[in-house]
Amino acid sequence: MKPGLEAIPLTHGGPSILAYARIEREFPWNWHYHPEVELTLITRGRGHRLVGDHRAPYRAGDLVLIGPNLPHTWASEGSSASARANAAVVIQFLPTVFPDALRTLPEFAGLADLFARARRGLVFPAATVARVRERILGLPAADPVRAWTLLAETLTLLGASPARPLASEHYHSQRAARIGSRLGRIIERIETEGDEPLDLPAVARVAGLTPTSFARFFRRMTGRTFVEYRNSCRIRRACRLLAETDRAVLDIALACGFRNLSNFNRAFQKVTNTNPRGYRRRHEGRDGAKERIG
Repeated sequence: MKPGLEAIPLTHGGPSILAYARIEREFPWNWHYHPEVELTLITRGRGHRLVGDHRAPYRAGDLVLIGPNLPHTWASEGSSASARANAAVVIQFLPTVFPDALRTLPEFAGLADLFARARRGLVFPAATVARVRERILGLPAADPVRAWTLLAETLTLLGASPARPLASEHYHSQRAARIGSRLGRIIERIETEGDEPLDLPAVARVAGLTPTSFARFFRRMTGRTFVEYRNSCRIRRACRLLAETDRAVLDIALACGFRNLSNFNRAFQKVTNTNPRGYRRRHEGRDGAKERIG
């Protein structure tokens, strides 16, 4: 079964850590993946979990760390009369919540290795769960700064503790190759055909996703919307033409995929902080001058 891409509200300007208590009558089958790292502690209920190609039973006390884009689901056993029969604490975050510069510090030296191992999913023994349980339970109610501190403490302890990988190495390698190949095909299409009338639905078809799922996938993987990335590619070409030729600005705009001069001017200003004519004047007489765009 093909997993679905789950959209998690960790957007620009929003929270960097999403922590919540999941309390339901049952945990339904929901085979999905997302670019965020996920730490899940089961506090009530039992059933089976599937992580990549690894299936195993779970019960209260089950603690699993899921790396980016690794398909997974927890499915509880049957239905219950109680609306609170199944419960878990779920923590989701992008690895960039701990910047590379921070990971070079001795105190955080184990994070890079922990995230690398989590690409296959990790399950932790009961002794480790006992050490981190109270920190995890405190995360949903914590303010943003305290949540970051609790998460850092939790992951540091997990990084120093034994853990068993879940998905096979073969599954992870194949999965990573498919995701990398998908993104590579998309970027190549935008870079080579960006001056064509290339819209989001057309590129979504290349990726094998719905337009909505593709938009979420592309932004998560690149940090930009599809339109922002496509326009930055078009503007790079326009800059070369403005600096190296005497073609009219409107002619360049149309050649680079813009429908009219107004749209071109707005996009150009957004990317370069100047207008096309101003850019050309700055580069008149410069032989081989270059500027980094996008």
